[in-house]
Amino acid sequence: METLLEKNIEGSIGTQKYLCTINWRNGQLIMDEPESIEGKDLGPDPYTTLLASLAGCTLSTLRMYIDRKGWDIPEI
Repeated sequence: METLLEKNIEGSIGTQKYLCTINWRNGQLIMDEPESIEGKDLGPDPYTTLLASLAGCTLSTLRMYIDRKGWDIPEI
């Protein structure tokens, strides 16, 4: 069975409240919560990251469709 990802996504959390490190194929992402709920706001919170992934997926799909149709839409 083929894997869906080139490399596993791995996450870790230490003793600092809410600070998570996510390792992915080409780098590292730090996720944290805002100071208003006792985080240090060192990176996007998980909810913002989820919304960003949905936006990225939608925009990539639109670009693929635009390119296949040959439409002249330089930016969305």
